[in-house]
Amino acid sequence: MDIFKSPKIITYFIFIIKVAPLLALTRIGYTFLAALMPTFQIQFVAQFIDKVIMYMSGDATLKIVNMLLFFIFLCVLVIGMEQPLSGLLNSKMLVKIRETLNVSFIVKQSKIDYAYIENSNTWNLISRINKDIDI
Repeated sequence: MDIFKSPKIITYFIFIIKVAPLLALTRIGYTFLAALMPTFQIQFVAQFIDKVIMYMSGDATLKIVNMLLFFIFLCVLVIGMEQPLSGLLNSKMLVKIRETLNVSFIVKQSKIDYAYIENSNTWNLISRINKDIDI
């Protein structure tokens, strides 16, 4: 069974994109960027070694060597910041989801007919559900 064919997974992704589109797209983009960083790092290290050899023989400038060294440092920085930044984005998305769900539950609960509030069985059920709203 393919996990992405499950309607629950698709509904979950659609819900997150509707609730927090900027955070969701930022998280997706950063995940792809972090996945590509090791490839870029290998390429930059290979070019750095070639340019250092060329610099020692006098065929390249120090500016190119420093630029490649900066890109290597940038790759290491992005890889190192992946876990803290993804944790921050996940917690911000979770807060946004909780906020949206709590508001929608309160709005729906305020629209309940008075007959359901008067019925003790129905009201007990509603109050038990409201205790466990947290995701």
